[in-house]
Amino acid sequence: MRWSHTREVKTELCRIAWKKPEEARAELAGMWLVAGRAGRLTLGSALVARRAYGAAKAAGLAGVQTLAAGRRGAVTVILPGAETLFGRRLGSPRLVLRGAFLARGYVAAPERSYHLEIGVPDAPTAAKLRALAGRLALGALVVAGRHGIRLQIRDQEQVARFLAAVGAHQAHLALESWLVVKSMKNHVNRWVNGETANLRRAAESGVRQADWLRAVRETPRWAELPPALREVAELRLAHPEWSLAELGRALSPPVGKSGVAHRWRRLRRWAEGGPNPDDGAPTGKGV
Repeated sequence: MRWSHTREVKTELCRIAWKKPEEARAELAGMWLVAGRAGRLTLGSALVARRAYGAAKAAGLAGVQTLAAGRRGAVTVILPGAETLFGRRLGSPRLVLRGAFLARGYVAAPERSYHLEIGVPDAPTAAKLRALAGRLALGALVVAGRHGIRLQIRDQEQVARFLAAVGAHQAHLALESWLVVKSMKNHVNRWVNGETANLRRAAESGVRQADWLRAVRETPRWAELPPALREVAELRLAHPEWSLAELGRALSPPVGKSGVAHRWRRLRRWAEGGPNPDDGAPTGKGV
């Protein structure tokens, strides 16, 4: 079975190495903000628990322990003195947000929707994380519902920026690629819809013109139709679905779309009793 997109992103983040203890501490602080209490960090997967344990060791914390998986696979990491340690300055916003996302984050697969959220225990924590996101120019919302309080990002560009900020570069590139593909699909769909509409209008116009010509053909004046106008009239009768450009290419010699439209105006003027069918002065009438 394919892993969830959230697990794939968290797996990528867990592969990132810390360059110094302060980075591990800031990431661990983010986990503690959303999932820590009374010296215990309760995490939803062994993957993130291993990351938290490694971060605690890299940050130089003493007495760190892990407990076996509990209800629904939750793993507890014991962090003695965490309340005092993380009550001070948290550290880099991007690392704190990375830790919070690892502990309680969810991101939808790009083909489904543009949605990223982090579960938080209370409103003050939500406000703190939102302020950190704001320092990275990320527009996050605090939403309270039946599943608790969540920090949410629902804009596609903002989700992409969050992934890049916390270091999920593969996920960021995958989302950007999906956005490009979606944009191209939308562009092609608009073009196809526009072309289809143009073809439909041209076909409907051609059918109306052919119906009008059949009525004109029953009048005595049809026999007096000049050769240039007869040629375009007979082509229209034979091919009501053709556009003016296609009619022009079939004439001998071929003429452009404007030339066909000009002949058609002359034909209309002639059919309505104009004295001189070869007078090319435009009348502004069409069919």
